[in-house]
Amino acid sequence: IEKYEFEVDLIVQTPTSMHGSSEGHTGYIYKRRDHETSSGKFRCDPLYHDAYELVKKGPASLYKNVVDRVDKELNSGRATRAKKIVHCIGSDDEEE
Repeated sequence: IEKYEFEVDLIVQTPTSMHGSSEGHTGYIYKRRDHETSSGKFRCDPLYHDAYELVKKGPASLYKNVVDRVDKELNSGRATRAKKIVHCIGSDDEEE
């Protein structure tokens, strides 16, 4: 963050690890500072729009979304040719 002089504020920092792994990492969520356009809205690439809207709702909403998505993936059965796993926030379409 300092090296590239990103204008962000740290919102959440939490330890993470993969299931069954002893290797630990840290996850970070940042918020941009003063990056508004003349209309007062933040510019956001359409690819990240759904994720951006989710993050704006706060950590509790983000956590619930992650829990719901993981639960849905774990309880959806194994992937087949007719079923494609989608790895993007906010997408509810699991079928091709």
